[in-house]
Amino acid sequence: MLEDYEKKPKRNTDVNNGGIDYIDVSRNRGTSKSSRDRAVKTGERKSSSYAARKRREQIRRKKRRAKIMVLATTLIIIAAVAVILKLFLFESSPVKDITVEAGSELPSIADFMEDKDKKPDSITGLEKENIMTTVGDYPVIITVEGKEWNAVLHVKDTIAPEVVAKTVVVYTNAELTPESFIETITDATLCETALETTPDTSAAGESVVTIIVTDAGGNETRVQSNLTVNADTEPPVIEGLSDIVVPVGGSVSYKKNVTVTDNSGEDIELIVDSSSVNISEIGTYEVRYSATDKSGNSTSKAVSLVVTEADAPTEDMVYELADQILADIINDSMTQKEQAEAIYWWVHDNVAYVDTAPKENWVAGAYRGLKERRGDCYTYAMTSKALLTRAGIKNMDIEKIPDSQMHYWNLIDVGEGWYHFDATRRKDGTTFFYWTTAQILEYSRANYNSHNYDASLYPEIN
Repeated sequence: MLEDYEKKPKRNTDVNNGGIDYIDVSRNRGTSKSSRDRAVKTGERKSSSYAARKRREQIRRKKRRAKIMVLATTLIIIAAVAVILKLFLFESSPVKDITVEAGSELPSIADFMEDKDKKPDSITGLEKENIMTTVGDYPVIITVEGKEWNAVLHVKDTIAPEVVAKTVVVYTNAELTPESFIETITDATLCETALETTPDTSAAGESVVTIIVTDAGGNETRVQSNLTVNADTEPPVIEGLSDIVVPVGGSVSYKKNVTVTDNSGEDIELIVDSSSVNISEIGTYEVRYSATDKSGNSTSKAVSLVVTEADAPTEDMVYELADQILADIINDSMTQKEQAEAIYWWVHDNVAYVDTAPKENWVAGAYRGLKERRGDCYTYAMTSKALLTRAGIKNMDIEKIPDSQMHYWNLIDVGEGWYHFDATRRKDGTTFFYWTTAQILEYSRANYNSHNYDASLYPEIN
């Protein structure tokens, strides 16, 4: 056992020597010198290898520390650059976007300032019309201490429209729109209207209609209205008709001074049938006027179109004479009733009465009164007609029921309904300006039915 121990030198590990194994020669006393030398050299080589590895490790640690320092320095530089850019290139905006309610006052430049410590110089972009009544986003440019900044004005509409509805009464077959039922709409922005359902006006009756009003902000208001539909049995009224006089080969304006109205208030088309007229041949022709409302009620009236000799008086000639007289007897400061009375007295006082005069057409009659200033009742009536028409006073012809004697006069309406206007001189000195039906019929009964007329041929007369 002792021999074995001596043959196998004890392997020792010296912690202070880097954990390198070496041979404890002190315990190998019996070994040869050469063996000991080899052992020493082997230990030296191991010690040298350990030192090299340690130096390499130290170098690697230094490199790692250097990399960390470079990275840290880079991060510091980046952060410094970011701060500089923020300070000099990305300065925080001193202005802000704002939102306002449509209909409010236009905001001031101060309303856009985020930084109250900075003083704004000017603002552009709010010059457009109707900004505050139009929903939208409006870019503005604000100059603050010499530098321009961008902001946005947001105009919103969050308040629903205020709507006042009205009761509607129409005749059958009337066409109705949402606006027909609306009295007023109050809202800051433009509104659109619609009917929840289209009302039926084909038959008489009552119903409730719902109207929808929506503003530009999408706010909706619904209101209801009462609708009454009445049966329509009244035909349209055609006014302003009179016989037409035109020289042979002349031109005709059939609808001149002619109007058509209806109790429904709707626009009614006026139909003119002049198919029988031959302007190239002297004679008298019928022209028929007709109008039909949406309920099927119709009116039809006829006038005579007289084609005269080429040198016969024309409407233009009559109106030229009438304008000259009107320039001397009326003015714009007078009411229509005052103007009508001035015309009455001019005709009454300036046209001499003769028992008979031609009655070929109204133009010839008026021309005779204006130019020759003499004639019978027909002349007085047609002269009055020309002056009243040129003065813009609503008038129409009226005549006595035919018997042994005829009589002609006028009706006028100056906004108070129809009244009688008879400028013909009477032997008893009676004058008939602005007479009611009761007055003129009373006189007629006392004077051989002088003004007895067919009331069914004329509109209601006061």
